[in-house]
Amino acid sequence: MEGILSTAMEAQLLSVLEIKINEAVTKRSSPDPWANIVTRKEICERFNIKDTQTIANWEKKGLKSYVSPYVDTKTIVYDKREVAKFLGYDNW
Repeated sequence: MEGILSTAMEAQLLSVLEIKINEAVTKRSSPDPWANIVTRKEICERFNIKDTQTIANWEKKGLKSYVSPYVDTKTIVYDKREVAKFLGYDNW
């Protein structure tokens, strides 16, 4: 079976697809590994929540939290993408 598109059209489509894929990868990846990390306080500010205990309750319902094993701190942090996903949003 012959190709449906001409060789020039296929090349043009592949070029557009490559550009779109590169844009999506660039958008999803951040050069700063801490760019997607937030604290309970930051989540409360972002979503107008009055009590950080609400976030602790979310953990009991499945929100994943992180505590650094290397830093002598008790600060609990969250991945923005995980919070958005937990709340049913596409983006932070």
